[in-house]
Amino acid sequence: TINEVAFSPDGTRLIAAVGNRVLLYDAESGNLLDSLRGHKDTVLSVDFSACGTRFASGGADRVVVIWKSSGQGLLKFNHTSPVQRVRYNPSMLQLASCADDDFGYWTPEQKQVQKDKVPSKILSACWNAEGSLLAIGMQNGTVSVRNLKIEEICRIDRTQPVWCLAFIMGIVTTSNNSGKSPANTTTTDTELLMVGCWDKTMSSYKVNTNNGSVTKTSERNIKFYPTSINVTGGLHSKNSFMVITGANKKCILF
Repeated sequence: TINEVAFSPDGTRLIAAVGNRVLLYDAESGNLLDSLRGHKDTVLSVDFSACGTRFASGGADRVVVIWKSSGQGLLKFNHTSPVQRVRYNPSMLQLASCADDDFGYWTPEQKQVQKDKVPSKILSACWNAEGSLLAIGMQNGTVSVRNLKIEEICRIDRTQPVWCLAFIMGIVTTSNNSGKSPANTTTTDTELLMVGCWDKTMSSYKVNTNNGSVTKTSERNIKFYPTSINVTGGLHSKNSFMVITGANKKCILF
């Protein structure tokens, strides 16, 4: 089973979480460069750093491994429960590792991982574009938005598990509750947090970092369970699309 894949920033390398190994590929030729042993149980998540010099893996063995881009292991640290997601900050060499009952921040300068407890199993996590906010989605429907001090600045409460999240700059989806026709989209300079919830909805929220408030800007009934959100094309281009995949076995473009 392939649990997650990630490309290096320059597109030349691909890492894959497969069984209890991290597989390192040449992305251009497809050749397997290395099968990395760092976990004693299933690897659940992988991610490359924005600079491309490091990648990380997290697994059911409760371990996070930091690797050099060449595949050499650098260090390990532990959580008290399986590590569901690892996500590198897009603007610095900082890793967020998210487990069943807590999450943490790690940087090379830190002697210890900074951790905080969460009320439910973490299913999804994403950074905003400038790397100042981390959003984590949980099994109990909670979305917690954290700053770089690991403090919660706001919270969104949904009724079902939140399996996918994405900060999206400049795309606003017009509400369409029928789910029968594509939603209208417009471009703005506002960064929105998109929330894919297993009440079969896709919602967008504006986060105010000054006062900690959060405002729902749209909600769409998509009539399937969403599992991932991505954006293709230029964020401020008319050719931009939000791509949502889920349990309906389809890719939906908005």
